[in-house]
Amino acid sequence: MNRLYIYILAIILVPALVTYGIILRTNPKKEEVFTVFVEANITDSSSFKDYIKDNTNPNNKEINIYSHLSNMNTYEIIFQTQGIESDILILSEQGFKDDQSSYFIELSSDNKFYSSTNKIVEDKHFGIEIYDGKSGYLTDYINFIENNKYFIFLNKDSIHTSQLLKDGKTNQIITLLEAIYG
Repeated sequence: MNRLYIYILAIILVPALVTYGIILRTNPKKEEVFTVFVEANITDSSSFKDYIKDNTNPNNKEINIYSHLSNMNTYEIIFQTQGIESDILILSEQGFKDDQSSYFIELSSDNKFYSSTNKIVEDKHFGIEIYDGKSGYLTDYINFIENNKYFIFLNKDSIHTSQLLKDGKTNQIITLLEAIYG
């Protein structure tokens, strides 16, 4: 009778601990997930994921691409839930609001992506131009709207910013940017 409590407790705890252990073992760590938010239509999502996987860490367990247009009613909600959490954001001038600059890395003048074409807010450089309204990069994967400028913004809270910020653990953002811009 004294051991009955131990058996009941074991029957309850062992499956829960095994399940929890499997979840911890198989779920990707933060540095094994790379997320991109695009404020335009994606033409070929699987090819774009392959491009990102080839130009970041091939051992990433999860590549997420979110896409939403800024002229839709739900854009602000999607941006607050998916965009703010993404490592890289590709936004048009209409999709970017100056008060959002606090979420992004400010590019210093010694950064190789610092340019006069960057998105500038209050004399600070934030976004790296990817599409100038007529031509640009990643046009095989993203359907940019003509006559709109698009910029790549780097999330300040991303774990993939070790060359840019001390908090980062990987260099995947820099690796991807170097692949995009050659």
